[in-house]
Amino acid sequence: MTTQICSTAVGVQLMTQLAQMLERQGLEIGAERLTHWMEATQKLAPFDLDTLRLTGHATLCRDTDSMALFDQCYAVWCAQQSLQNTVPAVRPALASLALPTSSEQPAAPAAEQRQELALAAAQDLLRQRDFSKLNEQEKGEIQRLLLALEAAPAMRRSRRFRRAASGRIDLRKTLRAALRSDGETLDWCYQQPRQRPRRRVLLIDVSGSMAPYADALLLLGFALMRSAPKFTEVFTVGTRLTRLTRAWRTPDPEHALALASQAVPDWMGGTLLGEQLQAFLDRWGKRGITRGAVVMIASDGWENGDGKLLGAQMARLHRMAHSVVWCNPHKSSAGYRPIARGISNALPYIDHFVSGCSVDELEQLVQTMQTSGGAARHAGVPPNNVRH
Repeated sequence: MTTQICSTAVGVQLMTQLAQMLERQGLEIGAERLTHWMEATQKLAPFDLDTLRLTGHATLCRDTDSMALFDQCYAVWCAQQSLQNTVPAVRPALASLALPTSSEQPAAPAAEQRQELALAAAQDLLRQRDFSKLNEQEKGEIQRLLLALEAAPAMRRSRRFRRAASGRIDLRKTLRAALRSDGETLDWCYQQPRQRPRRRVLLIDVSGSMAPYADALLLLGFALMRSAPKFTEVFTVGTRLTRLTRAWRTPDPEHALALASQAVPDWMGGTLLGEQLQAFLDRWGKRGITRGAVVMIASDGWENGDGKLLGAQMARLHRMAHSVVWCNPHKSSAGYRPIARGISNALPYIDHFVSGCSVDELEQLVQTMQTSGGAARHAGVPPNNVRH
């Protein structure tokens, strides 16, 4: 007698865990294949783990190598489930993904719930998928997810004050109120600093080595600029420096990307980060765009120019900006080390070194920009929170 798991949510969760393990081991699944796998298992329910393995072979595997990889991950996954008492160890059997019978619940809502759970699991897997492994259909869904990001800029203290119930005593207003009561101080007036959005500046590498991630990062920049156009600046860097802020005064993302492809002359070219960062600071840093701003540089750190020049300009940027965030899509790769000439020279002047190869990681990047923009940092103090 086998134990049945009668919850659709539990069954979908187990299959999603196995799919994520397969993705981490290099088996490309995608949202469409995952949905087909779940639909196949639902039609064969109730079923045991052998049926789950066979449906996985039929829907997820392309050749014998992928089948062998599936079987290896499948064996490890079954052992993990047995240790966690999710499925019985003697004769492991996965529960039916079907909901209770029609006498307990109508069939139509059950089918709709199964479909919703399958789509949610597929979308959750897609959010963790590397941008370089997407097909055309998945790229469209990723574009929708990135454009849905709405992140307000971090707030900073202004030099102006506002009336408040507590805080710093407003001596001028307190004295004026005392004059109206014959010099008697009956009421104290207080004030607090106003809060203003902190400017954020994005420098996105569009060189050939960043080609799999450039579109997603540009979409992120467009989404951030659309949420706060007055406090967001977007530039591309490669062998030239291009400002996209004015060209992106449009609500249409496809039009914005088309304008970017026309405006950027060095798309898929080389990388001269040191020279372009120097040009950016000479022209825009003196105008105050970077002073007190949160600056995010999205690049893999490959430098075709002088690495020492990049380090000197990063030190200069670090003195001007409130915080410097470096997004490297390869940081989350297994065995990655920041030893490239560019990133090794820039690393001492980076406040936050993060990855950005998926939607989930870009959301964490946005949160990092918000939290770093609100925290105080003393000028001239080297960063101490960079995680390699």
